Amino acid sequence: MRGDIVEVEKTTKIQALPLLQGEDRYAQEIMSQYLRVGKLLAQQDMALAAVELDETRAWTLTLQSGITIKLGRDRIWEKLQYLLTAKNGDLAKDFHKIQVVDMRYPGGFAVTWRAADQYVAGG
Repeated sequence: MRGDIVEVEKTTKIQALPLLQGEDRYAQEIMSQYLRVGKLLAQQDMALAAVELDETRAWTLTLQSGITIKLGRDRIWEKLQYLLTAKNGDLAKDFHKIQVVDMRYPGGFAVTWRAADQYVAGG
């Protein structure tokens, strides 16, 4: 919960835990974002499977449904709010068909759709 790094052997006991990726020096920031974003998404019946902070300090989220959300480096909360508004509006009936949402555009976002045989029911 504090963002401490713990070394573990590969085991099936931890496979259900979320994957937090990034440089060790950002461990606490990554954990903090995971907790904050996870709480926000849980209010929308979405759960985080992974949070990544890459070497350019850009954020990428992966939902348990398999949807990847590329947030970039800035305006993270604004972008998430915009996405959630779209999810509850225009994207509501097709949200489970999304593979990737790229929120890195200044005036909107791009969606990559899953192949029809990859839809996650209720996703």
